[in-house]
Amino acid sequence: MKKLSFSYEKIDITPPIGIRLGGYAHRLGKPSIKVHDPLYSRLLYITNNVDEILIVQMDILGIYLSDAENIKEKIHRKTGIKKDNIFIIAIHNHSSPETIIPMWPNTFPYSIDEKNLFDKWWNITVNKIVEASQKTVDSYKNGIISFGKIPVKQLCGNRTYGEEGEVSKNIYVVAFRNSESNILLLNYACHPVCNTDLGISADYPGAIYSEMLKKGWETIFTTGSTGDINPLQKGRQYIDYIGKTISQSICENLNILKEVGENTINIWTEYFKVRLRTPSIPDPKQYFLKTYERCGDNQFKQECLVKLLYADEFYEISKDGKHEKTTIIHMFSIGKLLFITVPGEMFLEIENELRSEIEKNGMFPIFSNYSEDYIGYIPTKKAFELNRYEARLARWSRITPTGVKRIKNKIREIYKNNL
Repeated sequence: MKKLSFSYEKIDITPPIGIRLGGYAHRLGKPSIKVHDPLYSRLLYITNNVDEILIVQMDILGIYLSDAENIKEKIHRKTGIKKDNIFIIAIHNHSSPETIIPMWPNTFPYSIDEKNLFDKWWNITVNKIVEASQKTVDSYKNGIISFGKIPVKQLCGNRTYGEEGEVSKNIYVVAFRNSESNILLLNYACHPVCNTDLGISADYPGAIYSEMLKKGWETIFTTGSTGDINPLQKGRQYIDYIGKTISQSICENLNILKEVGENTINIWTEYFKVRLRTPSIPDPKQYFLKTYERCGDNQFKQECLVKLLYADEFYEISKDGKHEKTTIIHMFSIGKLLFITVPGEMFLEIENELRSEIEKNGMFPIFSNYSEDYIGYIPTKKAFELNRYEARLARWSRITPTGVKRIKNKIREIYKNNL
């Protein structure tokens, strides 16, 4: 049997103070003012001496397909790893730079200095990742990979359906252990949105990193299907609480993890198109300008903020004129472990439906959202019918109900045809 080997690198990608932070409209384009905790990129290289995988995880809001492909190409040129064997993952922390969906693009557009600050940080980040990729390829050692799901106290709620909705009950864990490293890859479905101020932060995943490091474990966090899942509370204290609670649950249950079994590595990549929605109003630009005239000086009033936000979104969407987008589903398996990338914010109900099907086939699935691409929310049919926030047209919610069905069917098609 082929032996599994792996190696790990971690690099600091903390941006400079002054860079804009993504994911919250209430920040109104203001720059960051402090660093709560550093942001990192973590690289995990896995090989059985025949096939190989490189996971590149970043503490960032998200990544578009074009940026992910650019990083893969640079790593391929540096290391020789095939692009299909490289997985690019973001955790969606809302206190990191606007790598996706820059907010208020027409109301508070970036200045030249702000754009230059972002570009400089991003270029440095990409170069650091490429250099670190070579180190991972050069330093792997034999080890043991094991996995399992660990129950965790309820820390999050369903923001779309309330008590009727599904919530996260488990954290999915993959442990990598050899003579030099103890590494955990974690997957948990809850939006990293506890930090709401102007401070740079990895949010609650950062607290998990810190707590697990005290216990001798490096940690790679991947975000489950959080489209309708939010933490029960917000604030820095709750960040620490989540970190300690999850870390304690993991450490108490590491003994239940099982080895992956067969050491064969399989990889599947599928590019496909999904349909996009566009505004139905006749002149989005004029609609924005009129709304700005009425609300431009009253953004702090909730009613005006929401009206102006969506007017800004409709105008921005109208500029690209696109009715479809190419995206990606990327998977790998090692023994019974199946890692699935999701290019957006899938609802937990959809993940659980797919998870049940996959587990019946004897596999252990991990759904890594915000990975390889970002197409926005991937809601349930019911959310569209109710016109919930996650299904209301904006740049973070452009997919059609048929597009959601296409993503579900594409995931099914890949694992059913190959497992």
